Amino acid sequence: MNDAKLGYYNKLNMIIDDEIKKENAEKDTALLDIAVDAVISLMLCDRYKLSPEQRNNNIEKILNLNTHRKTMKTVKVLLAAAVIAALMIVTVIATGDKQQIKATVERFYSLSYDIQLSMEEKDLSDVLDTDSLFGENYVIVFSELNRQRRYLIDKYDYIESSEIPEYEIIFKNIEVDKDSAVCKIGIKTDLEEPQPWFSCPGTIRLAIIDGRWKIVSIEADDNLFIEMNKNEFKEVSDKELYARIDAEMGT
Repeated sequence: MNDAKLGYYNKLNMIIDDEIKKENAEKDTALLDIAVDAVISLMLCDRYKLSPEQRNNNIEKILNLNTHRKTMKTVKVLLAAAVIAALMIVTVIATGDKQQIKATVERFYSLSYDIQLSMEEKDLSDVLDTDSLFGENYVIVFSELNRQRRYLIDKYDYIESSEIPEYEIIFKNIEVDKDSAVCKIGIKTDLEEPQPWFSCPGTIRLAIIDGRWKIVSIEADDNLFIEMNKNEFKEVSDKELYARIDAEMGT
C-alpha cells in the first residue's frame, strides 16, 4: 500500500479511535460518525489492498459500537445509516474514477495527434504504460512512422497533408474494477479525410499505475493493433529504415 493510501487508512482509524474514546460516544451523532468512518474503511479494503489484520480491525470497531448502547436496535439503525452514507461516498469515488479515465483517454489522443502533426516525439508515460507490451510497441511504431515520413519529405519531396480532420471521442461504456478499467470508445470524424494510423474505435484497458490511470492496451479491429498486443516489436535503426525506404522507392 502506497503512502497516500496508508495515510488515508490511518486517518480513518484515528477518527474512529478518537470518537470511541470520547465521553459522549453514546450520543447518536457521535456513533453515526464512527459507523460511517468504519464502514467506509471496510468497504474500501479491497480497493486499497488492506491486510486481513487491518480489515478485521475495522470489523471489530463496528461490532464494538454495541458497548456504547443499551440495545442492539439503535446500533442496527446507526449501522444501516452508515452503510447508506458509505455507499454514497463510494459511488462518488467511482464517478471520480470514470472522470479521470476519460481525461486520460482524451489526453492520450490529444498527444498522439500532436505527435502526428509535429512528427516529433513526446512523452506519453503520464497516460500510457510504456512498460506494457502494447505501450512499448506503440512508442516504437510511432517513432518509426515519423522517421519514415521525415525521410520521405527530405529525400523524395514527399508531400502530405499538414492538417488532421477534427475528431471527437465517444465514450460508449466504462467499467471500473478496483485498480483496473475497461473503456469502449468510438471516434467521430470525417471518414472521407485521411485518418491517422491510431485513429480507430476499440476497447481500451487501463490500470492505476504510480497513482494514476494509464492505458495498458488498446484492442481494435485493425491488423497493426492486433500485432501490437501479441508480439514484441524491435526498434529499427535509421540505417535499416532508410535502406528499406530506398529499396521501396527503387533507388
